[in-house]
Amino acid sequence: MTIDLEQIRSANSIEDVVAQRFALKKAGTRFIGVEHDSLVIVPRTQMYFWNSKDEQGDVFDFTGRHLLNLGTWNSRDPAQFIEAVRYLAQRAGIALEDDESFRRSHTWAERQLVQRLHDALRSGLGVGDGAGCAHRLHARRQTRIAGRPQPAGQMARGHPEVSNGHDRLHSL
Repeated sequence: MTIDLEQIRSANSIEDVVAQRFALKKAGTRFIGVEHDSLVIVPRTQMYFWNSKDEQGDVFDFTGRHLLNLGTWNSRDPAQFIEAVRYLAQRAGIALEDDESFRRSHTWAERQLVQRLHDALRSGLGVGDGAGCAHRLHARRQTRIAGRPQPAGQMARGHPEVSNGHDRLHSL
């Protein structure tokens, strides 16, 4: 199955989709939320910004976060993303093929790979474990620095185990 995301996006203008959920008023070339004045819609770029929530995105992001109530929205999650795509395609009257053929497609496999790589990187770096992550990165840096002499006059500050080679010259 081939899904033309641009066709779905262009058939669902961001201001119309946001207006399904929140009242908007025009302010110049933008739209502002009536009840939520930090909600800003930019039709030219088809993006929304919700400053008080530190949130931004396109029509797919808004749909997943606010129309489908998918909980914690993750556009890299294939199941969540395809649900937003299906909703917007149906809203625009665009027919999509059945889900099983999509799951066998190159696009689906690519999204699965991206999700697995993203998860592996997060777990490998210890994201969510700030101190541990910082400690591992510091240890990696120390290993790289300790393996080669530093240029003269550029000793690593605060790292007594790292030498620039001058101490070996004075001992000869």
